Amino acid sequence: MLVITENREPEKKKRNTAAVPSASDIQNAQSPENPSADEQVQNPVRMEQEDLNDFFLYLEKNRRGSGTLESYRRTLLSLYEHLAEKKYIDRRILTGWKEEMLSSGYAARTVNAKISAVNSFLEYRDRRDLQIHPVSAPKNEPVPRLTRREYLRLLNTARILKRERTYFLIKTICCAGVRVQQLSQITVEAVGEGRTVVRGQCKDQVVHIPAVLREELLAYAARHGIRSGPVFVTRNGSPINRSNVSDSIRRLCRDARVSEEKGNPRCLLKLHQTTYRSIQNSVAVLIEQAYEKMLEEEQLSAGWERAKR
Repeated sequence: MLVITENREPEKKKRNTAAVPSASDIQNAQSPENPSADEQVQNPVRMEQEDLNDFFLYLEKNRRGSGTLESYRRTLLSLYEHLAEKKYIDRRILTGWKEEMLSSGYAARTVNAKISAVNSFLEYRDRRDLQIHPVSAPKNEPVPRLTRREYLRLLNTARILKRERTYFLIKTICCAGVRVQQLSQITVEAVGEGRTVVRGQCKDQVVHIPAVLREELLAYAARHGIRSGPVFVTRNGSPINRSNVSDSIRRLCRDARVSEEKGNPRCLLKLHQTTYRSIQNSVAVLIEQAYEKMLEEEQLSAGWERAKR
């Protein structure tokens, strides 16, 4: 953990690059021998602990969410440890870091989240020229499958750790099938009625709020003095945003020992959809069986073969 030794106001400032080492110095310190000409490093930047501390303070000053701050801190400190002794970074080194994560099995969106943290740090250092492109994830990339057992483990962990809002966010998305951008439309009034119509990108959707969830959400709102409007809000009363939701679920995943790849609203919504579809299919089979049995009974009294006899 980094220690801040000075109490000073962090500012976004442009660094003097006059003392930056030459490309050959960096190649000797961190690169394979005899790199090709197009791989040569130009104007690398040194990643110093002081700069990281200043960046984290800058994020706090600009009121970045605690989840985002923790995610950025974890990513940047991990990269810092990954670098060679002199701690210089350039696009080639960052590209290699990205490829290493992909080859280790990280999902494209996880790698992109880490790239976003590094690119934000480089922007803070006024070095956008070193930023790298995110991974182009295929549109049909499968959503990791969250099981009912893992879902229940998340709920129980949130309850034990007293993370009340995260508990109800997870439960609302998974029980009611609400998309994260629709959470602001889950109001105290809608919960009281047990149903609401939420606006979607293409069409409106009727959301039914199960009785057990309705009772819990009303109690949650009452405990936090939320008498009307959105149930899920920030400390200043604004509707909670997507990053707050995702960050809080990912943090809970680590404590619940559930893969962070599954710690997002998409996986929770997918679990709701697959569970609902499975029950519908089971009911459909029972209906078909009941119908077949009825027809067999009717056949005994009115079947063609019986009439002929």
